Amino acid sequence: MTGETDSRRDGLVYRLLILGLLVAVVFLFLLIRLVKLQLEESDFWVRKAQDTSYRQYLIPAERGRIWDRSKIHILADNETKFSLSFVPAEIDESDISDLAVGLADIFNLNPTVLLNAFKKNLRSSWAPVDFLEDISLASLIPLAEATEHFPGIIWNPYPSRTYPYKGSISHIVGYTRRINSNELATLYNQGYRLYDDIGKTGIEQSYDSILRGVSGRSRRTVDSSGRVMQGDSTVEHPQLGSDLVLSIDYRIQKVAEAALGARKGSVVVLRPESGEILAMVSFPAFDPGNLNSLSEDRDDAPYLNRAIQSMYPPASTFKLIMAAAILGEDAIDPSETIFCNGYIYLGNRKFWCWKKSGHGPVNLQTAIEQSCNIYFGTVGTQYLGAETIMEYAREFGLGSLSGVDLPGEQPGRVPTLDGMQSTRGRGWMPGDTLNISIGQGDLLVTPLQMANVIAIIANEGSLYQPHVGLSILNGDKMTPTDLQVSEPVRKIEKLTPDDWQFLKQAMRSVVTQGTAQFSVFGDSVEIGGKTGTAEIGLDDSWHDWFVSLAPIGGDPGEQIVVVVQVEANEEYESWSAKAADLIIEAFFSGRSYSEVVSDWQD
Repeated sequence: MTGETDSRRDGLVYRLLILGLLVAVVFLFLLIRLVKLQLEESDFWVRKAQDTSYRQYLIPAERGRIWDRSKIHILADNETKFSLSFVPAEIDESDISDLAVGLADIFNLNPTVLLNAFKKNLRSSWAPVDFLEDISLASLIPLAEATEHFPGIIWNPYPSRTYPYKGSISHIVGYTRRINSNELATLYNQGYRLYDDIGKTGIEQSYDSILRGVSGRSRRTVDSSGRVMQGDSTVEHPQLGSDLVLSIDYRIQKVAEAALGARKGSVVVLRPESGEILAMVSFPAFDPGNLNSLSEDRDDAPYLNRAIQSMYPPASTFKLIMAAAILGEDAIDPSETIFCNGYIYLGNRKFWCWKKSGHGPVNLQTAIEQSCNIYFGTVGTQYLGAETIMEYAREFGLGSLSGVDLPGEQPGRVPTLDGMQSTRGRGWMPGDTLNISIGQGDLLVTPLQMANVIAIIANEGSLYQPHVGLSILNGDKMTPTDLQVSEPVRKIEKLTPDDWQFLKQAMRSVVTQGTAQFSVFGDSVEIGGKTGTAEIGLDDSWHDWFVSLAPIGGDPGEQIVVVVQVEANEEYESWSAKAADLIIEAFFSGRSYSEVVSDWQD
């Protein structure tokens, strides 16, 4: 019995030792874990606790304002709007009907919509639920004066974009809206977040990173149910966006808008020495503050900036590039005449001049002056050839983007010999060469590209980057930072100074004794230009062009380029040259559109 008792006692001792060892191991593990929590992971868990006990709120930053070049007209500004939220835990379920009716009465809303919003989110939560935004201070006052009748309703201010001026300036300035999921996926790493507003079109889009500013943050103490508690809070103040000054002269913008009138088309007014765009008009326009007010009529296309996004045959305005090719290539002596009897045969096809009775013998200057199709068609097919013509078109910037700082620009089109097969299903024909020689066929341009063509002539071969953004205003001192460089972005070397002077003199003769002599009457400065009438395949319906430079003999620093393009309509009217004349007269005389018209009528 004694041996059996000793054996049992030894087994018990062994088990106790094993148990003690296990307890020691567990205790040691817990001790090590505790030390690690205290020494190595304490910062992490402190942050987790703080995240649980604090709620973070966004403080939106004001966007920078957009000014015209005079710094008098603010084209985009900000005003304080308010959003409404409700705290579900502070609203009694028996009160929600009266609450919805009261709010609907103040803000002219459907009470059923509000009631459904309350019911959907009515739970024991202290987290605010947004249900209404875009409220003005005036609309908020009745609510603020009766807060005791609206328990659980809170409001927060935020900056809202406003556009003081309507009309064609909207295509330049653009507008902002809430960022969408596709934009957020692209821009998240640049600091954009889900509830940010972002520039959607125009300057608002092109310079969004400069205008947008940086949102701030506030952190408030909350309890476990989300109720905001008294206690420490931190605030990171928002950084305002930078103001932006445009090259646009708002006075000239309004003159150009009035000169175009209610005609579908566009106007570009540009400084050739710098590329600064003084005015850019596109009609129809839109109201950026009320985008839902317009129909989605595709024929009107009010959101389309026709100056840079619509492409047209340049028609006879292209004859200036043809003349440059003739001079640059010494293709034919400018004084040599070609007889125009009103038509020309290519193979068995008959091509007509616009003047079917013919112009008689014409040389290069009179061909520009009278816009003779037979002269340019003959030189194009017999002396230059399609490849040379298209080479000069590309030299002047056609068929490629100008790089203007506005979104959505189209490159136009300069056809190629090989491309005709893919676009028309046939090879290049002599008739195609004749068509592009007079600015028709598969050749397409934007009004801004034609403004650049005239700027190159004014600068005798150099083109400066066309642009709308002029400078950034830094801080309260409004110190400008220039946005553009002063070096040419394009230079044509083949023409001599005499060649450029020839082109300017020919443009002047278009006005004094050519196709524009009965449309241009301004006498403040001497104007040079070129008319164009583009066929669109319908009888009595043509696009109407006028490209011009004034003063034609002045220094580029004093000159402006004015291009007017009026789209074809049911009844053709030759208006573009008259509109350009009015713009130029108003610009150099300092008068308004109505003052010029009134003076000319007297």
